[in-house]
Amino acid sequence: MDFKDSIKRNKAGKGAHATSGFLFKNPYHERIRGVASDVDGTLIDTFKVVSRAIQLTIEHYKLKPVTIQQIRSAYNGEDSFKKMFRDLNVPEELLTDKGDGMYPFAVKCWFDICPDVERKDPAPLIPGADKMLKALSSAGLPLFLVSSANSKRINSMIERLGIKAFFAEENIFAEKSRKSSALREIKSRINSSRLLYLGDMISDCIDSMEAGVNFGALYHKYSYSGPEAFAPYESHPLFIKVPSLLAVPRIVLNGNTPA
Repeated sequence: MDFKDSIKRNKAGKGAHATSGFLFKNPYHERIRGVASDVDGTLIDTFKVVSRAIQLTIEHYKLKPVTIQQIRSAYNGEDSFKKMFRDLNVPEELLTDKGDGMYPFAVKCWFDICPDVERKDPAPLIPGADKMLKALSSAGLPLFLVSSANSKRINSMIERLGIKAFFAEENIFAEKSRKSSALREIKSRINSSRLLYLGDMISDCIDSMEAGVNFGALYHKYSYSGPEAFAPYESHPLFIKVPSLLAVPRIVLNGNTPA
C-alpha cells in the first residue's frame, strides 16, 4: 500500500490517524533531524512574478489569455507542472519533452521570461524566513533547498535576499521536476528518516509523502496552493499544518504542533 492508497482509506473512514491505515509513524514521535524547504511561495514571495511570467509566455505563443485567478486555481489542482499548463489550455506540442527532461513552454517560461520579470520586479523574502533559518541553523540542524526552479535563478534570489549563507552549495537541489528523489537523497545523507520538508504546493506534499518525509504545509497568504488543496491530506501522519514560518522552530525544536 502506498501513501495514495492510505489517503483513500482515510477518506473512506478507515483509520484516520491509525498506523494500520498509513505507512509511516506520526512525525512528532521523534525529533526532526534536518529541514528542507521549497523556495517559491515558501521562503520567497514569488507568486506575482511567476504568474506574470506564465501570462507573458502564453502571450508569446499567442494562446488564449489567462487570469491570475485561473493560474491560482491551476496550482490548487495540479500534481505536476505539465498538468497545470494543460489546465491552462497550453497545447500538447509545447509540453512535449525534447529528451532532456524539459519542454518548450517550460524553457521559455522559467529560463527566459521569468528571470526578466524578476529583474524588473524583484520578489521579497516572506516575513519570518530569515529568523526561521537563523533559529534552525543556530540549533545545529542541516538546512536544504529543494526546488523545481533553475539553479541560476535560485542562487541569484537567495544571494540577493541575504539567506544564501544558510545553505551549503551541495545542499541546494534545483531543477527537480519531481522532488521525491532529492528528498530521499537528503534522508540518506543525514542518515535519518526524521526530515521535514516545508512547502506551499500540493505537488510538494505529494512528493514529500512519496519519499516518506514529514511535510510541513505552509498555510500562509504567500502559498501557491490554498488550504482546500491540502484538505485531503491533513489527517495523514506525515502531514504537519504550519501557520507561518515563525512557527517552524517551535515545531521542529520542541516537537509541538502549532496551536
